[in-house]
Amino acid sequence: LRPTARPPDMQPSDSNWEITEELAQKFLKIFESVPKSIQEPKELISGDTARKVFLRSNLKREELAQIWELSDRDLDSQLDFEEFCIGMFVIVKRREGSNIPTVLPSSLLDS
Repeated sequence: LRPTARPPDMQPSDSNWEITEELAQKFLKIFESVPKSIQEPKELISGDTARKVFLRSNLKREELAQIWELSDRDLDSQLDFEEFCIGMFVIVKRREGSNIPTVLPSSLLDS
């Protein structure tokens, strides 16, 4: 056995962590339908706006905070569509019973 930096249950199988075209289209509809303030550029949603969408998942606030940390890749407190997809996908996986990873799997970043 090789030592690991995190417990095995926190290491998602890459094959399960790819955003399908169908899911991407679903996320796009949500992203485009979210009411944005005049100050928000069309291609970004604010942290407050994303929070409102993410809260609909009924996940615990602590879990949503973890998901935000994984999603806001450029640390600008806003999400572009790719970051939004990451957040939504992790929410979907968590609701299906998967643990929230500490690091995003490469397959998710590449999908």
